[in-house]
Amino acid sequence: MKANPNEIRWFPALCLFLVLALISGCQTARDLNRAPLITGIRVKQGSIELDELISGSTVELEVAYTDEDYDPLQSSTYQFEPVYAWSAKLWSSGEECTESFVDVHTNPAIFKVPDKKGDALMISAEIVDRYGGKGKTSIKIKIEDNEAPKISGFNLNGKPIMGELSTVEPAEIVEIEVDYIDDSYDPKSVGCDPDMEPTFSWSWKMIDGVPVSDGRFLDNLKNPCFFLTPSEKGYIEIIAKITDREGLSTDGTLVLDSQ
Repeated sequence: MKANPNEIRWFPALCLFLVLALISGCQTARDLNRAPLITGIRVKQGSIELDELISGSTVELEVAYTDEDYDPLQSSTYQFEPVYAWSAKLWSSGEECTESFVDVHTNPAIFKVPDKKGDALMISAEIVDRYGGKGKTSIKIKIEDNEAPKISGFNLNGKPIMGELSTVEPAEIVEIEVDYIDDSYDPKSVGCDPDMEPTFSWSWKMIDGVPVSDGRFLDNLKNPCFFLTPSEKGYIEIIAKITDREGLSTDGTLVLDSQ
């Protein structure tokens, strides 16, 4: 059977068209990759999210993002965590504060706030995925002066006191803990500097002038602490004093009914 001359003429052009179509359709994973999408930076002390920084405190900086190659909530072996890079500089002078990070390539990152109260920091986070796709964001946050610790409540034998008068037995050992908020130290944060933990001092007295023969703290410089209630019945006033590392202190009172 003899070939049609018209078909022979168009055949090379058709082959070339098909080859070009195949090449254009063979996109690689790198071609299809989308850069990480950053949704913000969180500044935290433990579970508390901050909108200002306290001079000399230690905080956690966490960049929130989505990346098609990595989900921190999954444990797949095919995940590719991006590379992080943190930086910070003072707003007023532009002075770099990168040395204040424990490690600039972790997320969250531990950051020691410079002693520059009244100034502000420009904190930046950059994420680079395995194909070189980049995401970057920055926040400006103020550095404020330190304030005295604030007492938020007490716990008795591991349970929070909810406003009602708590009862104890005479000559009973009880555990007392004061809950507090301190600008420079959060006991629930793994990144806090232990040298910034406040100090505690406990004292007590009987109300209404009831004379006592015994009763004492097993260690009045600990939180939580253990207290041996007096043998006498009556109302016991427990005083907790918290002093931060700059010498600012606050007192809180708990009343127990020994019956």
